[in-house]
Amino acid sequence: AKEGVALGQDIVFADNADVVALLDGRAGVLDILDEEIAMPKASDLTFVTKVLRGHSKHSRMVVSRFSSGRACFGVNHFAGDVTYDCEGFLEKNADRFPSDDALSLLNSSQMQVLRDVVQVLLNERQAAGGGGDV
Repeated sequence: AKEGVALGQDIVFADNADVVALLDGRAGVLDILDEEIAMPKASDLTFVTKVLRGHSKHSRMVVSRFSSGRACFGVNHFAGDVTYDCEGFLEKNADRFPSDDALSLLNSSQMQVLRDVVQVLLNERQAAGGGGDV
C-alpha cells in the first residue's frame, strides 16, 4: 500500500474520491449550501436548484424526475443511490449563536472551562453586533 503498511493481501475497495469532490470539493454541494445560507431570499428549493444546475452532468448526481417541486436530489454512492430530502437544510446548517438559556446553563457550571466557553461565545456575539450579556 502507498502508506507503507504491509497487509499480506490485497484489499479491493471502491474509490469514492469523485463523490467526496461532489459533496465537499470546490463548488461542491456543501460550498453551495454555505453560499445559499448567506443569501437573504434563499430557500431549500433554490439550494437544490443550484446543486442540480451546477452538477446535473456529474456521473454520481441523480436527478429525480418525480420530485414534483420537492427540495431533493440524489447521489450514487458506492452502495447505491441515496436521495437527500433538503427540506430544512438551510435552517439546520445556519450558524446560530446558542440561546441565552443555553449560555446561562453553561455559565452556571462548576467547570471553569465551560464558563470560559461562554465568555468566548459572548465576545463573538458582541463582535457580530449582538448583545454581550447572558
